[in-house]
Amino acid sequence: MSRIHKSLVFLVVATTIQVAPAVSFAQRSPAANSAPVSTLADAVRKAVNHNPEVQARFNAYVAASEEKNVAKGGYLPDINLGADITHDWLKAPYDKYHAKNGGYKDKQNWTHEGAAISLDQLIYDGFYTSSQVRRFGYLRLVRYYELLDALEANAADVVRAYADVERHRKN
Repeated sequence: MSRIHKSLVFLVVATTIQVAPAVSFAQRSPAANSAPVSTLADAVRKAVNHNPEVQARFNAYVAASEEKNVAKGGYLPDINLGADITHDWLKAPYDKYHAKNGGYKDKQNWTHEGAAISLDQLIYDGFYTSSQVRRFGYLRLVRYYELLDALEANAADVVRAYADVERHRKN
């Protein structure tokens, strides 16, 4: 699990514990079908780590971060290396002179070899690169808030379910 993901899980768990202080932290019944969860924080952590919607939002956030990094690549120089080898041949055209002397004159062959390397650095592109970096930065922020929304919604569902289970156990 990445460092960002762990910190987001911790943030949601801490927020959930502050929002729902009335929920008890009692032990879960060992007869339950799934692995026992001892605290609300464990239940939220397990639900967040295994929820496909949260995982999808997290992956969208990581993708947006990488898109911003790609846009920043516009500031870096480009290095291009190229090489080529060509072979050309030429026959003289058929004309009256060659017709008298036996047709085409000898063909000529040429072989060309070459290599090139170029280094290009952005000087000015009409603020395109800086606009792209800023745009992808805002997109990353949008994906971050979508991730937080999914985390909080998932955590709220877990808190409700945990509270219901605890309430039914007491009755």
